[in-house]
Amino acid sequence: GNVAQLLERLETTVDIPHHILLVDDASDDPAIPGILEAFAAKAAGRITIETLRTNQGFVGAVNHGLRIARELGEHVILINSDTLPPANWASRLIAPIVADPNVASVTPVSNTAEIASIPAQGVISDVTPELVDKIDATACRIGQRYRTIPIPTGIGFAMAMNRRFLDLIGDFDPAFGRGYGEEVDWCQKARDAGGEHLLATSVFIGHQGGTSFGLEEKRARVAAAGQIITARYPAYDGEVRKWAEAAPHAVQRTVLSLAWLDEVSDAPVPIFLGHTLGGGAALSLSREISGALESGAPAVVVVRVGGNAAWQLEIIGATFHHRCRVGDLDMLEGLLAPLRTRNVVYSCGVGARNPRDVPAALLRLSHESEHNLELRLHDFFAVSPSYCLLDHNGRYPGVPDGAAPCAKSHLPTAAGQAEMTHRQWRALWTPVIEKAGEVIAYSASSAAILSEAYPNATAKTRVFPHDLPDDLPGPVAAGGSALGVLGAINQAKGADVIIDLARHLRHQGSPMRIVVVGDLDPNYRLSPPHRVTGRYERSEIDRLARKHDIGLWLIPSVWPETFSFATREALATGLPVLTFNLGAQAEAATAAPNGHVLKSPPDDTAALAEAIEACISSPERATS
Repeated sequence: GNVAQLLERLETTVDIPHHILLVDDASDDPAIPGILEAFAAKAAGRITIETLRTNQGFVGAVNHGLRIARELGEHVILINSDTLPPANWASRLIAPIVADPNVASVTPVSNTAEIASIPAQGVISDVTPELVDKIDATACRIGQRYRTIPIPTGIGFAMAMNRRFLDLIGDFDPAFGRGYGEEVDWCQKARDAGGEHLLATSVFIGHQGGTSFGLEEKRARVAAAGQIITARYPAYDGEVRKWAEAAPHAVQRTVLSLAWLDEVSDAPVPIFLGHTLGGGAALSLSREISGALESGAPAVVVVRVGGNAAWQLEIIGATFHHRCRVGDLDMLEGLLAPLRTRNVVYSCGVGARNPRDVPAALLRLSHESEHNLELRLHDFFAVSPSYCLLDHNGRYPGVPDGAAPCAKSHLPTAAGQAEMTHRQWRALWTPVIEKAGEVIAYSASSAAILSEAYPNATAKTRVFPHDLPDDLPGPVAAGGSALGVLGAINQAKGADVIIDLARHLRHQGSPMRIVVVGDLDPNYRLSPPHRVTGRYERSEIDRLARKHDIGLWLIPSVWPETFSFATREALATGLPVLTFNLGAQAEAATAAPNGHVLKSPPDDTAALAEAIEACISSPERATS
């Protein structure tokens, strides 16, 4: 089947003057001679069939063919019988050798080609002509300057070989027996002789792979070949590892993987827009990605902001995770062009180098009417570039008025960009809200805030609180004397509240200690007897509460959180939990018997201290 399929493709896809040399390595398949003869009859004079009397293994068969090929005095393309080439592949594969006499070998991208594989080695098992043509059509569109990349070695399943180096080095070394490692050895010799090896990212050739040997024999031969290569070229393994880690072909690998993903996906491909800053949004996105893969998606796409590049494009499958940096929105849109049907999901755009580009990206990535767009309300970025809705004083004044200017700290102005009002900011997001088929909010309060800014969002917004984790902390006995503060505490999470409270307690001579179970923004300092424990696992919360004699919790967030895991984790201990009357944290506290919502504002430190004292002595009086 493989041989007949290959010959059928060769008949119509080789687009250069050529002579085909077929080596029958004493195959035990009785159909092979007839298949070869029928193929040869179609192109008399351009095909030579060599039938070996005994099976000499891959190395022996190739060397037999190479000796005959050298007599013809031309460059050589070595191609396995289990490959599936696309249209017009030969001219593209041989072109780098024709252009540069120092190029010793050229290898195409494939599905099973070790470091030259897309999306990763062995992910694609069903190689069809339609899939090969789809991926190769995308490869053909790769720009001229990106079509070849230096690679440590050629890969023998389909490799163009320069006749100059064939004459200089000779055949494959018979020491490699029936196969594996022989082309690596030849390529290292060629490199030592001044040759260069290239990966042709503009050519994709399908490869069934592993059909010459059984799995166990293949493993044994790969191991044996590896020992020879390591002994001869001690630096080689490290060079391959370094190349794979650097992934100089990352962009090309990504775009070809996207072509694969488009072809094999039965449903619209999920494209998530997220950020690199961690936190609850990143955790939720990770869960969505896992859910999509577990539901049968071959892979998902993530576009991230907040990293070292304007955009980071990722393709994530069950066994692989590839990343590439993208400089601008035009390039991002071009790379994603192979995906014809998409489901674009906004997770979080906070941290974008140019915040104005986030709504533009969502519209461009979902520009076709059949492309769905969904929004996740992990933040209020669509309402204000101050995504926690805090003003320049670090306070929450409510939903910003449209005429109010956007703070420069949250919306830096580049050259040629004017300052913006919130009305102008929301004008960028209004088409996104209108295009979205669904908005998922994680609390009723955040849904209400979005509706205040965008009344037309109300009908499409649904409230779905996050599922709580299975490892919530267990109960902690009452009676502790310390105030616990749970989570990673920055300005929005109430760092100023904690510092002001510590100062107030000291002035009042109160013996109460504040224990931050988690981290405190390094711009803030909490002095003894108060302390910060550092990072923790959720399963450690109850133990840490007992260790530090915590008797109640304060969730000091000064912004209306969209969902608060910390509040629910604190409530799970059974100890009293205080929150300000803001957002999802107040919703959670209101719904729990040990939750207490403070009536005083976050900057009323005296009232907060009084409520804490009341809660320690008599929890039912805490909010009075």
